[in-house]
Parts: sequence; structure tokens; C-alpha cells
Amino acid sequence: MPWTEPIIDRTFADVINGTSKGYINASDLNRIEGNCEYLADKLTEYGYRISISTKTDWTMQDFPYRSEIDRIRDNVNALINAYYKMQGSPDIRYWGSLDWRDANSLEQNIKNIDILLQRMIAGFKRCGTFRSGQEVVLL
Repeated sequence: MPWTEPIIDRTFADVINGTSKGYINASDLNRIEGNCEYLADKLTEYGYRISISTKTDWTMQDFPYRSEIDRIRDNVNALINAYYKMQGSPDIRYWGSLDWRDANSLEQNIKNIDILLQRMIAGFKRCGTFRSGQEVVLL
């Protein structure tokens, strides 16, 4: 799955005004689940053990029952537990529903994991760019 930029700026005004960010639809669920799958694949590629269950074919006719929403929450928690939770990341709330705050929390955690992952990748030494035993001078 390719990475899709998360939506993390939903507000109560979006709910009241009925904007597209004011409710969760199939494209939101597919983005969240696709990004979880993307991160799980990347983390596995770099040696982290992660096992999640995703559904990336949500349609407008599908209704996300609580068990499916909790599975999504479990996936995000599994990613955090397999890797890291960025300081300041919101807690993931388990309760009988999913509101705009919960969607923001899920997607913010997903985005933060990707930020940390990209920082880790950027810090990798590439073969041929250093010599064993060479002296390094930090400026």
C-alpha cells in the first residue's frame, strides 16, 4: 500500500457544518488502514516484528461496527508497541464509538510513527559512505 497523508485537523465545527472531515467515510477508513499496512510492511522490512489485520476495501455500503473500529485501534497500538510512541502523541481511546477526536488521534499516531520511521531511515549509513575505523570529526 502506498502512503497517504493522514488527516489530523478535524474539528467540532466540521461535524456541525457537515464538512467532509466531519464524519468518517470509506476513504478515511481505507486511508487509515492502508497507512497501517504501509507502516507494518516498512517496520517488518527493517526487522521489527509486527502483525496486524487490515481491511483496505471499504465502500460506502460498509458499516464499521465497533469490533472493526477496535481492530483499527488495536492495529495502531500494535504499531506503537512494535516501534515507538512519539512524545506528545495522543492516547487512543477505546469506547463504544469513533468521533472526530478519535479519528484525529489515530491518524496523528500513524503520522508520528511515519515521522520517526523516516528519521530512522535518514540516519542509516550507506554502504561505501564510511570506512571501518575512520575518524569522524563532528563540526
